[in-house]
Amino acid sequence: MSMAWIIFSSAVRQLAGPGTQRSRLASALTPALRALQCKELPRERRDEFQRLLYMLGAVGTQREVEVAVDRLSERELAAATDAVLSIYDQLTRYQPLDLHLAQLYQGADSAPATLTPAPLSQVAPRPRRARRQDRQSATGGHQAPLSLLAPGA
Repeated sequence: MSMAWIIFSSAVRQLAGPGTQRSRLASALTPALRALQCKELPRERRDEFQRLLYMLGAVGTQREVEVAVDRLSERELAAATDAVLSIYDQLTRYQPLDLHLAQLYQGADSAPATLTPAPLSQVAPRPRRARRQDRQSATGGHQAPLSLLAPGA
C-alpha cells in the first residue's frame, strides 16, 4: 500500500496548493491515481475510490479530467475532494512510522541520514494495566473504577 500512499499524499499536496477548488482537484487526479487498482487500497475505502472514478467517467488524458471536474456540481466537487482526503487518511493509518518521518524530513536540511527504529532493549515497557482481580483485592472484594485506585495498584 505504500505506493498508493505516495500517490495520495501527492494528491493531498495538490489539493492544498493554490488555485480554485476545481483546478486543484483536477491536478490532484493524476494518471497514477486513476490507474490505481482497488486491491492497493484498504477495504474500507475501495467503494469510495470506485465512486470517485465513477464521478469522473471514462477519462484518459489530463485535459479530459479537467473537463470532467468542470462538469461536477458543487456537491459532487466537495464529495470528490473529501474522498481523496479520506482515502489518504486511511492509507496513512496503514503506513509505518518511518515513512511518515521520511516525508516530514523530505527536503529539510536537518534530515537524518537513516530512519531506523530504536532497538527493543531501549524501548520502555508499557505499564501493566490493573486486572479485574487486582482491582477487587485492592478494594476488599468490591469492584471500584480504576480512577479511584491509587497509582500502581
